[in-house]
Amino acid sequence: MYFDILTREVNSYIFVPSVIAGAIGSYLLGMPSVVVISWVAVFACAFLPPDNYVYPLAGGLFVVTAVLLFLSSALILFDSIIIAILYFLGTREKYFGIADVKALMAGAISFPFASGFGYPVFQLISNMVIPVPFLLILNSSVAGLLFIPYLIILNFRKKNSRGIYWTYALGYNRDEYNRNPFKYRVSDYNGRRIMVYKSPFMVAIFASVAAAVIFGI
Repeated sequence: MYFDILTREVNSYIFVPSVIAGAIGSYLLGMPSVVVISWVAVFACAFLPPDNYVYPLAGGLFVVTAVLLFLSSALILFDSIIIAILYFLGTREKYFGIADVKALMAGAISFPFASGFGYPVFQLISNMVIPVPFLLILNSSVAGLLFIPYLIILNFRKKNSRGIYWTYALGYNRDEYNRNPFKYRVSDYNGRRIMVYKSPFMVAIFASVAAAVIFGI
């Protein structure tokens, strides 16, 4: 998370120990070995080149295998489908960076189920066990939206408040880009150069995992 804020780059291999520890923990808690192995295998496939046809092919194979093997266990199958969705989000890195995808998958695999210490506060769901992978998608989406007000305020301060791009980008400023090239990606919008802001999504993912595991929300 620190390096994501500082440089917007994260070494994907830092998530490997978390997945290994989570897999061992899940197995010791009674998770069938075939489930653990399949989840670890699809995480390993996330290290394939995301722009290669083999990447989505591996994800499709995982989905078919999950349906065939886990159809009798609705909760495990549901988690497997969510993990597959997280995996597919890395295809060609159109929606998320591949490191972000690995971080989400690591959280989902490391904590497949959690009731959360915060459940007594939320009486309506105090007796439910909600799969963490499902919560990660919801939480990450909400946390990601929190960057929009920040960009709007930043645009107002820099007098770039016109146009729909103001919710995700800034007007091109050479000095700003040269000072912080890792924070922006230069693009074109209606004939104008803009700087698309690279949000430190690892912060949102960390907050999402913490909220899901600790509070069950």
